Amino acid sequence: MTIGDDVFIGAGAIVMPGVTVGKGSIVGAHSVVTKDVPAYSVVAGNPARIIGSSSEYFSKRSEELEAAERFEEGYTLHGGITAEMKEEMLRRLISVGGFGYVR
Repeated sequence: MTIGDDVFIGAGAIVMPGVTVGKGSIVGAHSVVTKDVPAYSVVAGNPARIIGSSSEYFSKRSEELEAAERFEEGYTLHGGITAEMKEEMLRRLISVGGFGYVR
């Protein structure tokens, strides 16, 4: 399995052995990726199929992304998130409708 740079893989998604997910791609939550994903594609489903491009996705959601809460890497497991930080993250996400991301 090879995962390119700047790839987002949704929660619960499975990427099968030997599959390449190209740079800048988005894999939908709970998708099962059985074939290579071209760069800058959005895939979803079981089996995952191309449903668009990442540029289309970001164009459609630019307002949502601008309004979203942003968190630093410290708010990840790798970054050492604490229980207090998780509570703060939850409060902030609730205040903006539940949408946010880690920079």
